[in-house]
Amino acid sequence: METYTPNTLTQLKACSMVWTIKGLPAKGLMFLPGSPLLPPRAQMVAIVFWVVFDAMTVTAGLYARAALPDLATPVMAYPMLAESVLPPGAKGLFYVGMLATIMSTLNTLALVSATTLGRDILWRWRGEAPGEGERRRTRWGLVVTALLSILLAILVPSVVMLWYTIGTVIVPGLLVPLVTSFFPRLTAPPRYAFGAMLFGWLVSLSWLIAGWSGGLGRSDGYPLGVEPMVPGLLVSVGVWLAGLGRKREGIPPTARGCAPLDDRERERCATKV
Repeated sequence: METYTPNTLTQLKACSMVWTIKGLPAKGLMFLPGSPLLPPRAQMVAIVFWVVFDAMTVTAGLYARAALPDLATPVMAYPMLAESVLPPGAKGLFYVGMLATIMSTLNTLALVSATTLGRDILWRWRGEAPGEGERRRTRWGLVVTALLSILLAILVPSVVMLWYTIGTVIVPGLLVPLVTSFFPRLTAPPRYAFGAMLFGWLVSLSWLIAGWSGGLGRSDGYPLGVEPMVPGLLVSVGVWLAGLGRKREGIPPTARGCAPLDDRERERCATKV
């Protein structure tokens, strides 16, 4: 049975928290007909229900660990728990719920990844007109996403370690932009925001590769015994702070309390100051 260090488990919890917040727009939960964004209160309700769902899955996993201590394959914990304690009818519902969770997650994340790669990156980078090649590039993005997913599953066969690997590499580049997006005064210029995301990802990836031979999740195998997420976050925060400083240098003293509004709004704010 796989065992993990406290640092690894802490990072898995952090990855889960970031993915919960980040997953709201990804799953379309922030959009309503006639309204550009879901109200903050409704967002919190969605997060609460998401926490309830995660609590149910974690509780079932802990119960399976206690009820089936000699289970040879941890991935089969849920099915074996169902076989042990559930009657035929409830067992069928349990399996359908498992399948629904897997398929909905697969469909949603595959579509979001394909759209991000095909439309948000390639289509915008080429500067094409709206509706020109969007569908075709999204389809190619879906193919690339599927191939990368299969490759990751082969390289990292453990589900837990796959979450750990992806979260360790991706979270440092996303956490700072995600958190500061809720506070307009803390947003950095686009060039620095891109740099924070890029270098946070690159540093964490390099740190992870450097310690790969020591085994994923073993902090003593990484340089200086530090988890890859830590240097990635430090670099991302450093680039972001540099962007904030650069932006503040270009703002008149009377309008510095108004950053980072656009020019017209900043002028109005400066007159009030």
